[in-house]
Amino acid sequence: MNSIRFVAQAIEYEARRQIDLLEDGGTVAQETRLFDSGRGVTRPMRSKEEAHDYRYFPDPDLLP
Repeated sequence: MNSIRFVAQAIEYEARRQIDLLEDGGTVAQETRLFDSGRGVTRPMRSKEEAHDYRYFPDPDLLP
């Protein structure tokens, strides 16, 4: 993202997309998404197959 305006547009679009998805009975997939600023939409880039592992990586810069 190359501007705060595009970040705001992406957040607004994605929030609405996820609300609509949940209201229709779907589930939100954990995935990396790309924002297309020309069309004002997000699209999937790749799934996070092992997304639960992301939160358990220690930060190497923190002291014990």
